[in-house]
Amino acid sequence: MKIGYVQFAPSLGNRNETIDRLNPLIESGSDADLLVLPELCNTGYNFTSRKMAFDLCESAKNSDFLDYPA
Repeated sequence: MKIGYVQFAPSLGNRNETIDRLNPLIESGSDADLLVLPELCNTGYNFTSRKMAFDLCESAKNSDFLDYPA
């Protein structure tokens, strides 16, 4: 099994910009059987408040990030 990982700077609170940054990195790791992404890669880090963190979270069953076409 070939495992890869992605390290990048997500855009805080801007899911579409984050996906645009992430797509080429995922493509470059397409030969991996498992590609590991950083925690919070869909929202970014350094929330300014607890409310911001909750506002940016999404359900796995209804996720723009997980359902985004590559």
